[in-house]
Amino acid sequence: MKVKSLVKIISHVDGGFHLTFFRPIFSLFYAAMNKDHALAVANRFVSEQLQFSGKEWIQSSSENENRINCPEGCIKLPEDIWCCKLSDTICDLQANIEFDNTENFLKKCSANEQKKLQILKAVESGKYDGFHHVPDRLLCVSCADKKSKKESFKYHYPWEFAEIDVSICSSYEETLAEFQNSGIPERYVNSPICSQCCYELAVKIRPELKDSFHVIESNFNPRS
Repeated sequence: MKVKSLVKIISHVDGGFHLTFFRPIFSLFYAAMNKDHALAVANRFVSEQLQFSGKEWIQSSSENENRINCPEGCIKLPEDIWCCKLSDTICDLQANIEFDNTENFLKKCSANEQKKLQILKAVESGKYDGFHHVPDRLLCVSCADKKSKKESFKYHYPWEFAEIDVSICSSYEETLAEFQNSGIPERYVNSPICSQCCYELAVKIRPELKDSFHVIESNFNPRS
């Protein structure tokens, strides 16, 4: 699958380039020959970092693979809560079925007894393998507001996020005030947003920085 990382590259008055990364967040000076060289360096760093932090994250997440999301569960946005497709109410289990505690599912699930057994059979037999089969991604609050965007694409790995105030070289307080005056949702600065949303918002409010931002796409196999 493709994952995205935001990088900011600015040429220095004395030559070379400043590269700003957001996950992990740090800035460095690199004596690159030109901007294409600087971008190649950024791509290599992101790829290497992904192999380290990405695999570590997935390995940690896999420790919780004794659970699965219910096939009758759906996410309600922007609240980011699990609801039941059958009853259209908030799910008491938050669509979480634990393989080693099915009694809890049978007790708290609001479906009728026959449907509960059908759900358990589906997950235990492997016919249903969970919500998008991608563990522990996080909701981007900006993506959540995009009604036409497919639900699964609103969730991202931790290293795909960035802070809008950092990207435009502004303080949190200044950015919050700017958003309040411009009618931009405050939650976009109160929470990190995905790289693509951060890029789009940053170039919207700071168009002069458009050539400095780059969304780097990397290949990542969460199961490798």
